[in-house]
Amino acid sequence: MKSSIAVFAPDSHTVTSSGYGFIWIRFLRQHFVDYIKNSVRPAAYGGGPGARPAPFPCPPPLRAAPLRRHTEAALKFIRRHYQGPLAAENYNYYPTGLYGPVTDPDFIRAHLAEFDLGLVLDLAHARVTAHNLGVDPAAYLAALPLERTAEIHLSRPWLPPPASRLAAADAHEAPGPEEWRILRAILEDTRLSPRVPVFVEYYGNLSKLESAQSRLEKLLGNLETPVTP
Repeated sequence: MKSSIAVFAPDSHTVTSSGYGFIWIRFLRQHFVDYIKNSVRPAAYGGGPGARPAPFPCPPPLRAAPLRRHTEAALKFIRRHYQGPLAAENYNYYPTGLYGPVTDPDFIRAHLAEFDLGLVLDLAHARVTAHNLGVDPAAYLAALPLERTAEIHLSRPWLPPPASRLAAADAHEAPGPEEWRILRAILEDTRLSPRVPVFVEYYGNLSKLESAQSRLEKLLGNLETPVTP
């Protein structure tokens, strides 16, 4: 799973989340920086001007027992300050040796169940993973524990041609037609709880962001409106 865990307020809306770890004002005041330095091992990305992002080789993945201890330690740290619901985000798969176990749907399902975590469903991450594993994106998404979905992240990844060996990149572009189609299918899945929050993860042109937000609100409103026979 990704190193970040989203923290939720009692009304089920996200307080805040970050790819660098657990971000909340109490954590920042109580040795959060030291915790991140000691516990989080981010993957490195690189490339010269004009180069598409690609992962560098990473250390071997944590095996089941060490990973369980790592999760227990992280949650123990959080629970000293916060007793509400928590959720972990699905990650991208890259062929470096690091990402295999944590992107496997069976592992994700078992890990979330063991620690009673929700799923922050990043649709771009799921598509990147499916592309790099050579599996059908719809089948990969269907295999995830969607019944645990606490929030959904929406953006357009960079996906090379199917025959390309280049890893797909989580580019956080504005969602296009395919992203909206996938989102609608996910929201119509009966395993999802009603009114799961959706966040557009796009940090570019403001007018594009406003347009995407408007379309998202319209989509969510249409799904909530009962169909008249």
